[in-house]
Amino acid sequence: MSAASDDQPGPTGPGLWRLIGAAALACLGVIVLWSTFRQPEPPEGSSRALDQTPSLAPADPPSDPPTLFPLGTEDEPVPSLSPESTPSVTTSGPATPSPGRTRTSAGPVPSTTTPGASILPTSAAVTPSRTPSRSPAAQFRPVTVQAEAPGNLRSGGAEVAYCDSCDGGARVRYLGQLTVYLDVAAAGTRTVTVGYTADGTRDLKVVVNGGAPQTFTVTGSSWVTPRSLRFTASIPAGRTAVTLYHDSAPPPDIDKVTVS
Repeated sequence: MSAASDDQPGPTGPGLWRLIGAAALACLGVIVLWSTFRQPEPPEGSSRALDQTPSLAPADPPSDPPTLFPLGTEDEPVPSLSPESTPSVTTSGPATPSPGRTRTSAGPVPSTTTPGASILPTSAAVTPSRTPSRSPAAQFRPVTVQAEAPGNLRSGGAEVAYCDSCDGGARVRYLGQLTVYLDVAAAGTRTVTVGYTADGTRDLKVVVNGGAPQTFTVTGSSWVTPRSLRFTASIPAGRTAVTLYHDSAPPPDIDKVTVS
């Protein structure tokens, strides 16, 4: 019995050394693996330098307040913001500028409004147009034309005769027909005065602007003594034609015609 127990290895035999060697090899393998995958630490001071190096990652741009667009511009593209350059801001209406940014647009700077505030349309100043002043009404003045004036129309043998006592120093005699032209400034019912000379009683027909003829009977003491015939007629503004004649008997001589 004692001999058999002496041949068996005890706790201090070769089996214990095998266990110790295996454990040592396992620890060595763990150390090798840990050394392989472990990153070397930076030298002293390098961490501080890395901490002071600015990060190359772009900082988040500050959030912009919502931009207010006028009606009909919601679909316009919004320019993207890049950290390297300051984007130009172009707005079609009033908008709030972003803090710390400089506008680079060449157009006029729109007025700023507080985000969320209501925008009221402003009406442009309207200058009332001046009422054109009315030109003063043309003032009527009496118009006189001599019977012998070169602008008149004589026919039927009518001729100019000198007359010292007549207005203008002459009259038209042997009257077949005489048309006198007058320029009147304002229309109205006017008095037409015909200066004539006659030796006895004569009949005279008068037509104003192509109207119906009027027949007047006049009398005089001599061919060199002027007399006057007056009647009223509606005279328009502008050129007026007064025709004097008689188609059945000799009429008086005519000195002048006046519209007053």
